[in-house]
Amino acid sequence: MENNYYQNAENQNFYGKSKKKNDRALSYIVTGLIAFIIGFVLAFVMRLSFTSLKEVLPPVVTASPSAEPTTEIGTPDVSGSASATPSTTYIAPSVEFDGKAPVITDQVNPIPEIVEQLAPGIVGILNYGYSDEYESELEQGSGTGFVISTNGYILTNAHIVEDADRITVLLSGDEEIEAEVLGMDKSSDVAVIKVDPKYTGTALKIGDSENVRVGEFVIAIGDPTGRELAGTTTFGIISAAIRTVNIEGRTNEYIQTDAAINPGSSGGPLLNMKGEVIGIASAKTVTASYDEYGNAISAEGLGFAIPMHNAMKIVDQLILQGKIERPGIGVSVSTVNEVQSKYYTIPEGVLVVTVTKDGMGHEAGVRVGDIILSCNGEKLHDQERFVELVQSCSVGDKLMLEVWRNGETLDITVTVGDLNEMGSETIEEEFSFERFE
Repeated sequence: MENNYYQNAENQNFYGKSKKKNDRALSYIVTGLIAFIIGFVLAFVMRLSFTSLKEVLPPVVTASPSAEPTTEIGTPDVSGSASATPSTTYIAPSVEFDGKAPVITDQVNPIPEIVEQLAPGIVGILNYGYSDEYESELEQGSGTGFVISTNGYILTNAHIVEDADRITVLLSGDEEIEAEVLGMDKSSDVAVIKVDPKYTGTALKIGDSENVRVGEFVIAIGDPTGRELAGTTTFGIISAAIRTVNIEGRTNEYIQTDAAINPGSSGGPLLNMKGEVIGIASAKTVTASYDEYGNAISAEGLGFAIPMHNAMKIVDQLILQGKIERPGIGVSVSTVNEVQSKYYTIPEGVLVVTVTKDGMGHEAGVRVGDIILSCNGEKLHDQERFVELVQSCSVGDKLMLEVWRNGETLDITVTVGDLNEMGSETIEEEFSFERFE
């Protein structure tokens, strides 16, 4: 009986607790229902407000991930500043660049297919000149080029065809044919030559060089040393997407790569893994630094290519006009800063490092070692500003230079000329600050 009592007592307590729980659950349900009704009403009101707001706000525009850029480049600024609208492609009004990318089936290693299909569109270029010493025509240089249109147009470097009496193209089958230089731009180191269209069945497709990324795989194809090693293929990565480099007194933007580029490879294509041209192989750094004894330390894997979005901006003008005017006076300069001024006891300004023989600066009386203090009344503090002032001029304009030379101040008037009409020979060796010691 005692056990039953405790059992009944426990049952009564349990039922009492159950009743309280049921009452509490009912209150929760009622509260939740009220909250749901209130939330529904608020959502309905907000929807009406949002619908009204949409009529006031402009629509949101999203880019389609599959869309391709179609912006065309405008007329390039011959002063050297970038005024053209950026684009990944450039269609010249006079030429159809009808290059096609190779068909790639091997996604693991597409290089063999790229090389095999594009080889006919990559050519050697031979530069011939007359030798007074031998009284005959001699091969004075060679390089590489690539077909950009089946109409016979070939792109290469200006330094390959410069000073040539005759240019020929060496096809992949080792056949040598005559070529015509349509135009060159020494400042950007770009040139266009033309051959009979019947020889240019394969044209290379121009790729997107503006959006390349460091680490992307690239291929360089060219003719290092000329005929003997024609069609040499090298492989590497993009080491820097944009690198501003001064090569032989001319400062331009380049793609840096560790794909081997050697003399003779200049003018050849730098290709991405789609087989599209993203650059023109142009130069390499051969010296990294010097040891304590003054001996050169070799540099490895420092090659440079002209980005195609820069090169293609001027191709049309080279084809149509044969040249591009580049205002200049035929000197290269360097900044004399405050520290150098005090150390060498010379004025701050812009030091003339080289002077082109028979250039506008040379003819006006500018000499290596001069320090330009002002230009057209503006005091100069760095070389960048002086270059800007020169490039902002038109060919034929006058520049009033105040020049310091050996403790004396001179006034020199220089007429701005076209750098592409000036030679590359300098009147003496490059000037260094050590001469002031």
